[in-house]
Amino acid sequence: MINLLPVEEKKQIAAEYHFRVLILYLVTTGLCFLVASVALLPSFFLSSLKEHLATAKWENLKSLPVPEPDKETIEGIKDVNSKTSLIEDAEKKKFLVLENAFDTVIARKMTDIKLTAIDYEKDEAGVKTIGIHGLAPNRERLLLFRQSFEGDPLFSKVDLPISNFVKGTDIDFSLKLTVS
Repeated sequence: MINLLPVEEKKQIAAEYHFRVLILYLVTTGLCFLVASVALLPSFFLSSLKEHLATAKWENLKSLPVPEPDKETIEGIKDVNSKTSLIEDAEKKKFLVLENAFDTVIARKMTDIKLTAIDYEKDEAGVKTIGIHGLAPNRERLLLFRQSFEGDPLFSKVDLPISNFVKGTDIDFSLKLTVS
């Protein structure tokens, strides 16, 4: 088929086509923004109304006088505060000695001694005992480990049964420390 249109007219038709597409795009975008704005208007009015109501309520509450608490209420508050502080202080101090004891055990652990378990016991008389179970490479290291606890005032008794010294190497041991 033969094209009878001159080149200049073809360019003009192409420019008009692009202009129409641009106009269509702008109109469609404008309509989308208009529909979105109309759809969001109720939410905007509702939120501004809620803000106004909250502000008015806050102003009303600020204008109300604050009632003074009576002596009975103040005494009750002081009593509850003293009881709760007493309980909180007792809880804080309850495990302080044990925490120090466990920290001492961990600090005195030698690099070649492997600890497998640390137990805590408290009998009916209130005697607190920490049991340390582990693996020592030889008798000398085990003896040094036991002696590191003997001079400590935190522990009143250090008990390492003689049966732990039967083996010469790779000794499974059980050390009992009585907390002062």
